[in-house]
Amino acid sequence: MVMMIYFIATFFIFVAAIYGYVQWFLGEPPWSLVVIPIAAIVIGSLHAASLVGQRLSSDQMQELRHRLDQTIEMSTSPQD
Repeated sequence: MVMMIYFIATFFIFVAAIYGYVQWFLGEPPWSLVVIPIAAIVIGSLHAASLVGQRLSSDQMQELRHRLDQTIEMSTSPQD
């Protein structure tokens, strides 16, 4: 879902840039260029939210890593 939001926001940036250029080239006000900073804010907000989520779950990730290391150690140790 996160990657789809990134893709959609990037798609809107490209479409708005092309449409804004066409509007500017035809002598009309390029109102579609307003979409570019809005989509950039969406991308930035999504990235900031992911950084906050990673920071909040770092203790859980360390616990999972510890359990994985224990499991690998148990599976590779010689059986008596």
